[in-house]
Amino acid sequence: RKRGAGELTWVRIKGFPWWPGMLVSPEEIPLDQKQAVMDAQRPGTRLVYCFGDHLFTWSGESELKDFKQHQAEYTKKGGKGKLFQQALAEALAEQASPGSQLDLIFPVDEFH
Repeated sequence: RKRGAGELTWVRIKGFPWWPGMLVSPEEIPLDQKQAVMDAQRPGTRLVYCFGDHLFTWSGESELKDFKQHQAEYTKKGGKGKLFQQALAEALAEQASPGSQLDLIFPVDEFH
């Protein structure tokens, strides 16, 4: 199934548990990060905003899992670490109010 921008996801990043993230479009990258993020793009990948550390990563379909479907399993496996718990809280806030989290972290004026 093709996922769309704004969709919550679990993303696999080497060295970390499955991490809460959100699919985004390149237009949502703040200007001060845009060049570095775009330079890191790999063929066949999707752009993911990671909650908690507020970084962007490019991930293939095999590194992405449906957020709601895997929420109980990956929440338990993620542990009690402060950053993971913050990421989870941000993802749940985004789930409750779609579109809210990017605006909090990157105010709109950072995109112009």
